[in-house]
Amino acid sequence: MTMKQIQKFVKDGDGGGAGNDDNNNHLFRFPPSADDVKVFVECLEMQSKFREAIDFLDQVGERNKSLVVKSRQIEDENDIKHHVGSVIQLTEKERLEMKVKLLNKMNRHDEVFQIYSDELLVMMPDQWSYWKGLLECSTQIATGSESCTMCVHVSSETICRHVLDRVLEQEDKKRLEGKGNKIPLRGPNLFMVELNAHEVRNGSMSTCKDLASSIIAYGNIYAPLVHCCFQDLRVYIDLLVNSSCEKGVISDEVKSVLEWALEVQKKSDPLHSSQKVDRKSELRAYIASVKICFEVWYQLCQQCREDDEANQTVDKAMASFVPSHEDMIRNWVHTMDLGSNPKDGGQKESLPGDDLILLAVQCMNHVHRYDADEERMTFSTMAAGVLEYAMTYSPYNAYLKIAAMKQHLKNGSTVRAHEVFEKIDIKQIQLESCSYFILNDLVNNGLYKEALEQAGKILNLHSTSEKDVCSFMPRAFENGNISKGLEMIRWQRQQMSASFQLLEAKGIIMDLAPFLGFESQNNGHTSRDLGSRCGLVGGKEEGERAEKILRDSANFYAAPSILNLARGDNNIENCWSDNRDFTVNDYEILQRSQYEFHPFESISRAHEHCILTKMVMVSQVMKPPKKGKVVKVSEGEVLDKRSKSLLQSIDAAESFFANEKCRCNQSHKLLLRAATAISRAFSVIVTGRHDAVSSPSPSNKLDEREQKAIPMLQSAKSMIQGASSSWTAQSKAEMSSLTFRLVPDVVIMLLASLNICANACSVFGWGKRKRSTKPVANCIADLALCLKTFLTDMSTSMEYKENSIDIDERLSQVLDLLPYSHDLIEKMVHDCSRQKNDLQGRINVILMQMIDELNTFNVND
Repeated sequence: MTMKQIQKFVKDGDGGGAGNDDNNNHLFRFPPSADDVKVFVECLEMQSKFREAIDFLDQVGERNKSLVVKSRQIEDENDIKHHVGSVIQLTEKERLEMKVKLLNKMNRHDEVFQIYSDELLVMMPDQWSYWKGLLECSTQIATGSESCTMCVHVSSETICRHVLDRVLEQEDKKRLEGKGNKIPLRGPNLFMVELNAHEVRNGSMSTCKDLASSIIAYGNIYAPLVHCCFQDLRVYIDLLVNSSCEKGVISDEVKSVLEWALEVQKKSDPLHSSQKVDRKSELRAYIASVKICFEVWYQLCQQCREDDEANQTVDKAMASFVPSHEDMIRNWVHTMDLGSNPKDGGQKESLPGDDLILLAVQCMNHVHRYDADEERMTFSTMAAGVLEYAMTYSPYNAYLKIAAMKQHLKNGSTVRAHEVFEKIDIKQIQLESCSYFILNDLVNNGLYKEALEQAGKILNLHSTSEKDVCSFMPRAFENGNISKGLEMIRWQRQQMSASFQLLEAKGIIMDLAPFLGFESQNNGHTSRDLGSRCGLVGGKEEGERAEKILRDSANFYAAPSILNLARGDNNIENCWSDNRDFTVNDYEILQRSQYEFHPFESISRAHEHCILTKMVMVSQVMKPPKKGKVVKVSEGEVLDKRSKSLLQSIDAAESFFANEKCRCNQSHKLLLRAATAISRAFSVIVTGRHDAVSSPSPSNKLDEREQKAIPMLQSAKSMIQGASSSWTAQSKAEMSSLTFRLVPDVVIMLLASLNICANACSVFGWGKRKRSTKPVANCIADLALCLKTFLTDMSTSMEYKENSIDIDERLSQVLDLLPYSHDLIEKMVHDCSRQKNDLQGRINVILMQMIDELNTFNVND
């Protein structure tokens, strides 16, 4: 229908009329707008009418050439307001790109080649996508996969080199005439490297030498001219190393690149430069050469990453090709007078030598990675200090801040890392793409309030984004910008609504809700209890709060909506869009951050909170026994429906936790299974039903329910003991991090489930004071005291100590290069140590409140 509506409009050649004259004067008849053409071609493409679409595009091209007036004349505001659709017309470049796409689908690669070589590359010889497209279609031609008019007896590389030579000849001619670019076009020169790389990928080992030569040739041209030289060559360096080297042994081809890079370093040493212009050029070349050596170093280490001895051999071999971290820091100090003052035409975001600090820190961490723990931590702290020092001179460089934040996280200084993250000033869509830097680390290190704030910002962004799309998308369609309107719809549906970061933020908010409003005084006592403002902790008056959570679950941009994911869908992990921006980590070479895509962790939170919420809802309608007999629950009653719903959620959760893809820590898994066992025992106590398909207990005898519940509670106790053993087996640092994570993730839910179950037992006459006479009450008490022991171990594992750094000769060499750095390092170490102890004290206050609550189970008649 869309095609029929637009067909006459586009084929008549009248893009809506100019609004100035109705007498069919050809001066006022123009081609259809770009969006009109795109929609019409897309309609034909969806019907596989590729030939008709190509013919139409050819007609558009011919008509554009024949028009006297090539574009719409806009004389006043009425020309815009009264024009139907968009006034933006299709460019020749866009028309050819659309035609190439259609021809490729018809396997008419010879025509594609002609368009690239004779038209598109003539228009834009520096467009990389055109060169890649040229190589792809020439490969198809050379393999003879189609009948075409071109010769198929030559290689694709040979075909492309003819075009490349012609383009370079034209550029040289323009340069001689004074019409060329100041900097040679990167696209054609990089394509020379790509052609050699293409042969290597196809298994031709003899071209590794040519690939190395082309990398050197490209570096000689662009290393002094542009900052992106290394990033252009990075993929080819990886290919060269992995194709010519084995088990970390440097090949002749790679050695030639390293020797060239070393020669560039000697020629471009910032300490021996003179003129300011030359110094900046030589600094760019020096940094590019060091980065190339670092990339080779990293790839060689990756080849023998499981062999520490081989890695150390690689380190020794590379030491002769890379400067030391002291040399790079010294060079950075020497380049500070170059400046990037905006008054001089520079950018305030970064200083020209800042990359030297980033490289020096990576080198420092990499070289000392096999040192003893204490010595490695000393150099790691020193690396953080060097970054802090650099930030004082280059406060606008986001990469320095990101590197400093990661270094502080590595050192356990999460408070300072969060302070640095705040200085990056993440805003708008960056909240979606860059919050992954620190969001989980805030939770893992006990900054629960800060994690809640960051997760809340992500939810607000998504809510605002949907409103903006709903506002601007209709305007785009009204103005004829159909492609933009469709782009908004796809972006909202496929990326924002399915955002993995949004899913994670919802789960974190649900986990940390009980800590909202929780405060501790200086004397160590709490001024507000857990769950005082929101969240479920197993209190007796949480019915209204649970009902609100269920109501809010209908709002997609409210955190409780995550409960809707708690169903037995095994493919649910495949429907999320990972919108995180990893390109901001491209500065990392020797030391690279790894960020996993783990929706299972967030979906497990959905199951946890769904069970807990339904337990509260069941507890609100449970019926206490009358005269020592259980009140019969009829089919269809509220309690019957709610209990079945609870058991269905428990079944779905147990199935989910048993999935091999659910890669939770072993302690985490065991505690989750303990919580589901308690919730199932709760269902047995309240309704006599232990699964969703069984009927309520046929006899109204409490002892039968008691006997059914006891094995489940005993199973939960053994799982808590297993989780404690698994936790104890971790290192001190891992135990601390795991404690911060387990408390909001699962311990709160476990405690809440235990409280709800204990409250139900009290209603049925098995309260805490019946421990010595009622087996189920004794099981509940034993379970509570077992959990108390685990939490006590967590509390005592927190160490309070003042960190310090022993300034030896090697560290003194670094500090002596940086004026006033001794005081800065000492202050940073002291502040980070104090902040770390503050966080440990904060989690201890939470643990002590839980322990005090569990102590209430240790009573007798």
